[in-house]
Amino acid sequence: MSESRTRFYGTHAKVFRDDARQIDIEGAVRSGKTTLCLVKVLDACQTHPGIHWLICRFSDDDTHKLLKPMWRAICLRAGVLLKWNSEEGYDELPNGSRVYITGLKTQDQTNPFRKFRGLTLAGVYNDQSEELPHEVYQELVLRLSQNGYPHQLLLSPQTVGEDHWIAKEFPHDRALKPGRAYYALATHDNAHNLPPNYIREMEEAHP
Repeated sequence: MSESRTRFYGTHAKVFRDDARQIDIEGAVRSGKTTLCLVKVLDACQTHPGIHWLICRFSDDDTHKLLKPMWRAICLRAGVLLKWNSEEGYDELPNGSRVYITGLKTQDQTNPFRKFRGLTLAGVYNDQSEELPHEVYQELVLRLSQNGYPHQLLLSPQTVGEDHWIAKEFPHDRALKPGRAYYALATHDNAHNLPPNYIREMEEAHP
């Protein structure tokens, strides 16, 4: 593990170490799944100089107002200086690794993949993946093509219903396709990062 200054335990530690090509990390509110995934991205960027990742939510507004500040706070805490390339839309690490940051939704109905098509990536992290259309997920998988680097797609949705495409691609009740992994995180898994009374208060409010 690189010097991210973050330590994980239990299921979080298993997710952090998992190198499966596609990982679905579903979790409850405040289960720590977004932080976990962003630290995995940072670790990959530090371990493999020159690697290219994309971090995103479906909405461009949510990506830049919610996800990007979390990413940069994690990098700051780890002492990693970032250089923003405004023309191409990526943060560059001192070792040459790149993290593209963009929402995926577009009004261009003729090219729904315009925001990321053309990028050659080793990794993609999509947060709040329950919002992601199935065909966009399928196209993201095809972007994992940067030569000479390990490839990984991370999804972190809220728990989805059985009829959602995520539940069909990552079923919890039967064997997964090769190269895939599924994890379910509970708020209890992240208890060491929460205020002492948080879980008790949530259980009382939502019995």
